[in-house]
Amino acid sequence: MLSPTLAFKVVRDLGPPWVMRRLWFDLQRTSGWLKLRHPTGASYQNGTEFRSGLSGRGGLGGHSDFAFGNTAPASFFFSQDQFPAVYDAASVCSQADRILAGEWPFFSHRWIQVGFPPRWNRNAVTGAMAPQHLHWSETPVESSFRSDGAEPIGAFGDVKFIWEMSRFSPVFLLARAYAASRDCKYASAFWTLVEDWAEKNSPNTGVNWTCGQEASVRVLAWCFGLHAFRNAPCSSAARVENLATIIQAHGIRIAGHIGYALTQRNNHGISEAVGLLTIGTLFPRFSQSGKWARTGQKLIKRQLRDQFYEDGSYIQHSFNYERLVLDELLWAFRLAELNGCRFSDESYEVLKKALEFLLMFCDPETGRMPNCGANDGSRLLQLSPCDYSDYRPTLQALSYLVHRRFCFPDGPWNELARWLFGTEAHHANVAASRRVSVQDCKDAAYQSLQARESHAMLRTPTYRDRPAQADQLHLDIWWRGENLVCDPGTYLYNGEHPWNNALASAFVHNSVTVADREPMTRAGRFLWLDWADATSRRYSLDENTQCLEAAHNGYQRIQATHKRSVLWREDEDFWIVVDDVMGRSGMAATVQWLFPNLEFTVQQQAQGLILQSAHGPFRFQIVCSQNSQMNLVRAGELIAGPDWQHSATIIRGWRSPVYGDKEPALSVGVRSNGGIPARFVTVLAPANVRIGVLSPTEILVARDRGEYRFRMNPPGDARAFRALG
Repeated sequence: MLSPTLAFKVVRDLGPPWVMRRLWFDLQRTSGWLKLRHPTGASYQNGTEFRSGLSGRGGLGGHSDFAFGNTAPASFFFSQDQFPAVYDAASVCSQADRILAGEWPFFSHRWIQVGFPPRWNRNAVTGAMAPQHLHWSETPVESSFRSDGAEPIGAFGDVKFIWEMSRFSPVFLLARAYAASRDCKYASAFWTLVEDWAEKNSPNTGVNWTCGQEASVRVLAWCFGLHAFRNAPCSSAARVENLATIIQAHGIRIAGHIGYALTQRNNHGISEAVGLLTIGTLFPRFSQSGKWARTGQKLIKRQLRDQFYEDGSYIQHSFNYERLVLDELLWAFRLAELNGCRFSDESYEVLKKALEFLLMFCDPETGRMPNCGANDGSRLLQLSPCDYSDYRPTLQALSYLVHRRFCFPDGPWNELARWLFGTEAHHANVAASRRVSVQDCKDAAYQSLQARESHAMLRTPTYRDRPAQADQLHLDIWWRGENLVCDPGTYLYNGEHPWNNALASAFVHNSVTVADREPMTRAGRFLWLDWADATSRRYSLDENTQCLEAAHNGYQRIQATHKRSVLWREDEDFWIVVDDVMGRSGMAATVQWLFPNLEFTVQQQAQGLILQSAHGPFRFQIVCSQNSQMNLVRAGELIAGPDWQHSATIIRGWRSPVYGDKEPALSVGVRSNGGIPARFVTVLAPANVRIGVLSPTEILVARDRGEYRFRMNPPGDARAFRALG
């Protein structure tokens, strides 16, 4: 239970209407109303609730008649004789064979032996079983007051390791293998998995019915498989009919409780709306199909307006969640185009802005993005050979949807667009590349900074919606396609202490903490209160030298402020970061920097390191206006310097590129022994950039073709930098 103080802050920050709606849904669950409304005990074959909708439209015909409707045929992305070319077909078939051998790719990355078919209610990591005979509202995966709306927890460990199997993401891999080989074993595997899941997960029973979003994601995979394997010899009319009945049961579940997802104001609502649109469009014989399709499209339009910001960023403050939602919207918009119910131009404009936003931060050589915000491993449309971290498949398909041209040259990332758009996407033009700088998003929560061979992102949020992580003024830097100054990611939402969404903390981001406190009040794994808002502005010292300054109010409760100033030259690759911490004396300030797990050498003459990256040595050097100490932490272990806060040390020195996995990284912390006010000046640059003078008031940067001298104003002045020589 929340304390009275925290309860007050929940109402203040999230609003009374939101709290009342959430309490109302909690009352429905605890009173048994949800169980009464969504009864257990029915089977897919005999449950009249699910079959009544079929008889209302003339009963079941053959599988081509029923599944695709003979009175109002529904169009899908492709037909059996128009499969697109599959990139690296041999590898695709090899991976699909791993599914048949009992392996499962968790979060698009980690293969785990689970058996074929898997045990659908078993945590693949811990081996613990979730209850299989309880109504989904009684399954112990949610707390009594769901203030966060994110993934729940239970006694069987992180429920995502159960839900991941029931998302059926390998269906896309099986379909690609079938398109490449026409081997019916992949179609047979699809039907075996579907039928076994239905046998082990009767309607409204168990953990896999708990979340409407999970049901929707599962339905999309099933619909894709149904169309991919439609004409395979093993795809009998009875099998198609039974799958359609299972999908109708999912439609009833989604439609009957979608209000809960809508209150979360995140990807759950969009996922469930896309699920309803899909079922209603592709299965016109269901009695509720028309209503579901209309409701789904209406809710998608409404949530597009509510969940995407003016700059194109997403309400959940997460690049990966934005990609998930855009994959779902790609599916929905293309399905609507094919079936004569195109979304409005206004809705397409929202997607155009989202595309432009993500292109500002996408590394063009690798397709990777900063690992910013919550990253739960979700990737919906796995229809290319590209790695999980590569955003180009989604961005390429999205560019074709909204512009009918590509944003990247031809490559394996084109396969997704070809599955969705067919032959028309084979010869699409490529738009001229556009260099985007900080001017394009100066008032946004994400600042894009571009240099010659490097680029950076500075996090400057002003919150209208719930924060995901305490990452105020976090800085990411990329050099030659490598993320050398990086975000820690997520790892686990629920794990053994301390891994309960621990990497959301400010203590592991590239920023400053004051008095060993978070800049916001943490009230749960996903709930932050006392939101810390940032302001930012930029100015130029000359034609090529740019400055971006930002400050946030997260420490005003303890009468302290943090201002970060970043200077860079667009024709060079050095980054100068000035952190000014002002406030009452006696409070320690600490700046943290996270690097990949690289070999390094300590600079003997200065406080800093030379990191050995894949593209050459990279310099980190720092000076503090106060007497200071530096420590190094790798994988939660102190490797140099004093341990000034052990509870933070154990979560430092890690990064998680993919949900469920973490890897060692190198965390550098510098702490002001003299308290505050304090100024930290950090230089991050290739090692051939020489630092002649580094002090709290002056920096001399030497290059082969010349020197740059930067002078700084005292802390507290309007501008940190005042002169360039």
